[in-house]
This record gives sequence, structure tokens and C-alpha cells, in this order.
Amino acid sequence: MYRFSLLLLLSLFSFNSFSQETITAPAIWLKVNKDSIKAEVWNDISGNDNDAILPKQSNDSLFSINFNPARKFNSLTEFGSIAYNPDGVSNITILAVYKPSDTTEIGILASKNTLKREFSFSNKNVLGPDSITHHFSEGSTFPELTSITQVWEDSKEVSENGSLMFLGAKNAEGQIPFKGLISEVLFFDEALSFVDRLKWETYLAIKYGLTLQEKNYLSSSEMVLWNAEDLTDYSNRITGIGKDDFLN
Repeated sequence: MYRFSLLLLLSLFSFNSFSQETITAPAIWLKVNKDSIKAEVWNDISGNDNDAILPKQSNDSLFSINFNPARKFNSLTEFGSIAYNPDGVSNITILAVYKPSDTTEIGILASKNTLKREFSFSNKNVLGPDSITHHFSEGSTFPELTSITQVWEDSKEVSENGSLMFLGAKNAEGQIPFKGLISEVLFFDEALSFVDRLKWETYLAIKYGLTLQEKNYLSSSEMVLWNAEDLTDYSNRITGIGKDDFLN
């Protein structure tokens, strides 16, 4: 029996009258738009002013991932930084949409100068004491959506100069630069619940045309937009058109 690859058009959805309590907001939200395209900084749109300071080699050219704006960073010899200290939290969740330029490992985000909150996030590895990773990709050089959750034991030790290394990661051999396109990064200072993580994954998957494997698609108001269990024979290349007012 053949399993069909279906281009499924989700119903239009728009929600105008629900509070921000329906979904957890990020502590850092980097999204490429006309106001964030600057060579030296990537503005945080979460409202928390956690802007990313970009490497000196950066430019303000605009590219795209599945018709959505993206920034290109290749062959960096320096890394970006975000003045956010993860030592002050017990759990984090990170979601990112990016497109590698080749098949090598690329760095996305890592802790820097922290005492108890060491982590590193690349397209191929997540380093930390208790990591949960969800990876959605069509291939090594195709657009990818990855979400990770990192959980630590409680600790009151806080570094005075802890921060985040952006567009880079770490492994046993040293530091790993980012090479490719990147459109959106969300950093939460808590471990998102399954439902909240699925809401954000749905938003990113529909927006960037990336299929979630074996998962329902869920709006910010918890409306099921696509049911994975009922539509197992039509689970490839899921496509949606609509707007979720809180997530845009």
C-alpha cells in the first residue's frame, strides 16, 4: 500500500480576542523583518530588549527561507552575543529555523561564562546535562526546524558576566561557527509544556513550510488545525494558509 504525499491546505484561522495567557511568551525573540535588518545588531522583538550583537563580518542583506526573510552568515571568524545570563534560570527551551549552507555542523546558540548553566546547541548536537530535542528537517542542506529543552538542578550560583554566544556552538574540539541562512530564534526561560511547545512548533512549521512528524498542528488557542492520528496516510508536505494573531 502506498502512502500518499499530500499538499494539504489547512483552513484559514484568525484569532483576535484571546489574552497572552493562552501561550508562554519568549524571553528572546529574534525574527527577520524590515526593522531588524541591521549589520551590527539583530533586534529582540520579545519586548525584553535582549538584542543580539552580531559579528563584525555581518551584513544587512536580505535572503529567504521558503519565501520568508532570512539573514545569511557564512565563514564567521567571530561570534555574536546576547547579554542574557542563563545562570538565573532552571530550565530553557529554544526553537530555531535555519538552512545550513553545507553538510558540516553549524553552531546556533551556547552559554558563555556561566557557572552552572552550560549548554551548546548546533544543528547536529545538543550538549547539556538533561536535553530533549525535536528535529524536523527535509535534508542536511534544506530548511530545518529544531526545538530543544534543557533542564538543570536548582542552583543559586550566578555568574556576574554570564551571557549567550550567538551564531556559534561548542564541542570537544572547540567552537563551531554558523554557516547558512537563519530566520527565527526563540529562547524561553522555562521548559515549555508539551502543548505550548507544539503551539510554537505549529506556527514555525506552517510559516516556513516544514512538516512536523507524527504531531498535531495546534493554534495558540489550542484549536487542532491538523490531526496526525486521523490523517496518517496524508502526513507529508503539510501546508497551511492563515494567521494566528498572537504569534505573528
